Amino acid sequence: MSKIVCISDTHNKHNELIIPECQILLHAGDFSGRGSIADTKNFLEWFSKQPAKYKVFCSGNHDMMDYENPKLFEEILKEYPGVIYLRDEGVELDGVKIWGRPWTPTFYDWGFMCDRGSPKMLSSLSIIPSDTDILLTHGPAAGILDVTNTGESVGCYDLLNELERIKPKVMVFGHIHHSSGEVEVNGIKHVNAAVLNDLYKLTFYPKSFDI
Repeated sequence: MSKIVCISDTHNKHNELIIPECQILLHAGDFSGRGSIADTKNFLEWFSKQPAKYKVFCSGNHDMMDYENPKLFEEILKEYPGVIYLRDEGVELDGVKIWGRPWTPTFYDWGFMCDRGSPKMLSSLSIIPSDTDILLTHGPAAGILDVTNTGESVGCYDLLNELERIKPKVMVFGHIHHSSGEVEVNGIKHVNAAVLNDLYKLTFYPKSFDI
């Protein structure tokens, strides 16, 4: 059994967090403000030093470097060999199968966004293996920890539909700060791991579970 700790939406405030020792540390994206080189390197330097055997993350809509300049992002990642980055790909760590994806439904002009029901959205979901243990994705499925401070539900219906096929043990995400929390739906544990509130103040703390 592995202890998993998860965080999301740190937006350059990662240094304010205390991460407990764990087997796997997951970050579900939005580690930066807008993905500058300085922000990216600062996060990776911190992330690589956390007390976890494995450090795994995906990007979010604010992490624009990987979206706009993936080659530069890949070069920077090489400086941190102890960090595992997942962009529409998976990794197996001590028997735990994790799949990471950054895509969320379109909202203004941020990165890693595509229209609901579009070929890009559907193809990014169709390649997720059905034996995935942890689905690490930046945003929530529709109707599950996806309510904004205005009361609007903004999760992804395409992701919700695909969960019936994938049936991961756990889904870890963030994106909607207002709905940080945990809930079990149809046998799947959903963890909104956002640590900042809507005012970008550190309000919530790292969440953990065993798998």
